[in-house]
Amino acid sequence: MTFHEKLDLLLNMTHLTNSEVAQALNIDPSLVSRFRTGKRIPSPSSGYIDQLSSLIAGHITQEYQKTALSKLFEADYSPEEDTKEVFAPLLQTFLLDYHEIDSESIGMFFKAISLWEMNRANSSFTLQSHWNSEELTSEEKLKGIQGIREGVIRLLTLAAQSDSPQKQLYLFSEEPMDWMNDRLDPPGFWQSLLLDAINNGCRITIIHNLSRSPRELGEAVKRWIPSYMTGVIESYALLSKGVKLFDHTLFLFNDEYVLHATSPHTYALDDRVYILSGEMENVRTYHNQFQHLLESSRPLLRSSHLTGIEDYYDTIERMITAQPKKLYASEVLCSLFMPDHLLADILTRHQLPTDTIEQVCKTRRTLESRVQTYLETSPIRLFMTLPRITEVVKAQVPLKACSTVLRQPITYLPAEYHAHLAYVMETLRNYENLQIVLTRTHNFSEGVQILSSGNKRMTVIKDTTPSLIFTSEEPDFCHAVYRFLSTQFSHHAKKRNQKSHVLEKLETFSDTLMKKMRGRMLP
Repeated sequence: MTFHEKLDLLLNMTHLTNSEVAQALNIDPSLVSRFRTGKRIPSPSSGYIDQLSSLIAGHITQEYQKTALSKLFEADYSPEEDTKEVFAPLLQTFLLDYHEIDSESIGMFFKAISLWEMNRANSSFTLQSHWNSEELTSEEKLKGIQGIREGVIRLLTLAAQSDSPQKQLYLFSEEPMDWMNDRLDPPGFWQSLLLDAINNGCRITIIHNLSRSPRELGEAVKRWIPSYMTGVIESYALLSKGVKLFDHTLFLFNDEYVLHATSPHTYALDDRVYILSGEMENVRTYHNQFQHLLESSRPLLRSSHLTGIEDYYDTIERMITAQPKKLYASEVLCSLFMPDHLLADILTRHQLPTDTIEQVCKTRRTLESRVQTYLETSPIRLFMTLPRITEVVKAQVPLKACSTVLRQPITYLPAEYHAHLAYVMETLRNYENLQIVLTRTHNFSEGVQILSSGNKRMTVIKDTTPSLIFTSEEPDFCHAVYRFLSTQFSHHAKKRNQKSHVLEKLETFSDTLMKKMRGRMLP
């Protein structure tokens, strides 16, 4: 269940109105309405969830309410106990454990992609566990945080050292990730163990649990992005199953070894028991369980290397042809709003082959036509960052899309940038459905281009070396990205969102650039 579904259920059960909740929390009733409809999610640090839990607990007065919540939370409730004291902490946990991906995690996702480079973390760690895989033919019990750490290290070490022709890791866990946060671990410890297995030819199928807390999702993003860059990970998201009573862990290597655990959700990590097994019958049983989980999951994130201009523009075209109701995009679309002769002149000046220039211009022209057709009926919200005037004057501003796909720096001369900006302004005037927000600095992360169309599709293009494309059609993840972009867009003052104001800013920048060019007699 999502946060707003849980809150709506509880408020209906206790017959609390939006006005009553607003008065108790000292907020506007419209904010309560947005909480109940899912348009807003209160941050755990805001204090609203604590106040809501206390308010709702105080209105649990009927026996049927107490019975229903006792069953929901699997709590032992005695009539002699104080209702509010019993249910307030349970309600708080229930409301905090919502299946939503917060904006902070999405921002970290973009930043992790932006910062990743080829030089991976050093993996030459000396492991404390010297394990001979032949020793494990039955079952071994491992307890607590140290138990799961040892079990995972053994499994990943086996994958990194195996000489099997086919190597495959299957990973799924709903448990808290605190076991990965030992302060004594060298930086990049777990990433490097996983990358060692990948470098040994191991492929990975992972099922993510998106109902984690914002902190855990953020940590997961930082840990997993380097591995996703390798292109050997198939990722899935487990569909929501409502209130979670048990945490499951299921890690397998081939059909040879399994590490598994099933623990009540309320158990502390140090009280949980993990089973590491090499028994073939046992491994097959849990392998079948993993396959059942896959059937209840949907693809999460796909990554691929950006190999040419077709990849770049085809990715954008797929977003447009899906006909979303609204499209959010960063500066990637600005490269489309450019006359053919200007693009051809820029590429010719950089001494590109004639056939390459013709291909790039033809592809851009086709895609611009698709975008213009889309704009006739549907809105595009575009983020745009103006460079410093001095960067333009010194011919240091890159033409990002072309620089990425052609794998060489492609920069504007001042007059070329001025002409491109004029074409962007003309496009903005001609299409009512095109709206641009100017930002002083990049809203997301340098070198990352983003397109989002609600809960249908999300694309991230990493346009710095190594260049990559990430796509997802997983509704929860796509909606989180869309909500992130929508929030970023709306954070600007209304005046700055008005087209007349944006055009005024662009014209001022264009005039200033022209004066600089004339004063220095620049090309």
